[in-house]
Amino acid sequence: MNNCVFCKEGADFSSAISFLGTDWPYKDRIVYSDNYLFSVVGYGPQVSPYVLIIPYRHIFSLAQMDEMELNSFFKCLNFLCASGKFDTQVCFFEHGGSSEDGSSSIDHCHIHVIDSKSRLFDFPSFSDFQYIQCISELSYFTSAYFLVGKYSDGRLEMKVKEDLLHEHQYFRKVLAEILGEKEWNWKLNMRRDMMLDSMKMFH
Repeated sequence: MNNCVFCKEGADFSSAISFLGTDWPYKDRIVYSDNYLFSVVGYGPQVSPYVLIIPYRHIFSLAQMDEMELNSFFKCLNFLCASGKFDTQVCFFEHGGSSEDGSSSIDHCHIHVIDSKSRLFDFPSFSDFQYIQCISELSYFTSAYFLVGKYSDGRLEMKVKEDLLHEHQYFRKVLAEILGEKEWNWKLNMRRDMMLDSMKMFH
């Protein structure tokens, strides 16, 4: 879609310079890419490394990925786990859905990936989330959802909840609480220093 920042970046990785600034010392912010998706350092990260996994196809959520995209998603997770930049286990989260019917700020699927040492997956606030182990189970959630997961050595665990509509940047607020920080809004704080730290790890 012409006005989608992730569609633009997928078509031309160097387009990210338009918001990173011409003094960004890299040609793009790519960490991983294949034929179906790409991974970038996250904008306004709260921890480092902090990356996003983004399919080229303009879809709203992980639940809408097709078989080839899901295969690439797991390849990317395996790459991140094996990179030595994260713990051997990664944590990921998603505000699944569009900005109109859910919590996502950008209407293009993007899965946030951080180190499992953040303890995000086991945060008490998620005690009433439904536990699932298969992405296909997301098809049972008919509207926007909130998903937190962890992955290591082929083992996938997820917790999902459907009725937190319009809680924008929900997981970033929770992560800020875990970190004991007040700042969680990526729109207000670019955190360029932490973005650069993440890029240096992969170059």
